[in-house]
This record gives sequence, structure tokens and C-alpha cells, in this order.
Amino acid sequence: MVSHTGELVQEEGKITVRICGRENGLEIYENVKFVRVVSRRYNLLIMADYLPVIGELDGFVFFRDGEREYRRENLKGYFMHKKNQFSLMLESESELTEEETEAAAETGEMEE
Repeated sequence: MVSHTGELVQEEGKITVRICGRENGLEIYENVKFVRVVSRRYNLLIMADYLPVIGELDGFVFFRDGEREYRRENLKGYFMHKKNQFSLMLESESELTEEETEAAAETGEMEE
């Protein structure tokens, strides 16, 4: 956003991300600017004041606050975004890296 003086003004994010999983328990990230959800069936970019959405996740989530970027891969679970609250409940988190997942898919070691 540009101010009336022409200076670049950076807005703080308005989204709160809550991730609940077995390994790390409840993780909360404040002031998130956007959330990208990439799953087998869809690719979503959720921004502040986005319409409510609910879905199943089999893929990865990427989000950014004012300071850092976060990427969580090989996730299975369910998500909901409503009133600038993005909640993700994980069914499982795979320890495989993206390269290992692709290699396993090519050799047929992973089930579809």
C-alpha cells in the first residue's frame, strides 16, 4: 500500500493461523498476511477477509507473517477459514521431504 506521501506502507497481517497436530500440539501464528493451501483437488490463496471456506487437505500449507515464511509439507487433515481465523487439524504429518515423496511416487511405492 502507498501512503498519501508516496511512501510504501506495509500492513500487518490480520489472519491468525492455528495448527493442531499430534507432534507439536497447538501452534498459533499471529499477524499472517496470507495462507496458500495446495492439495490434490485445489490450490487456494486465502487473504484477510476472505469468504468462509472449509476443506480437506492432502498436500502443503504455506503462509507468511511480517517477518518469516512458513511451509508445512506432506500434510493430511482438514482446514477451515472463517473471520480471519485459519484452523488446520492434522490427521498426519509425513516425515518425507518433497523430493522423497516424488521419488516414491515415481517408483510406485506410495499408494494413490
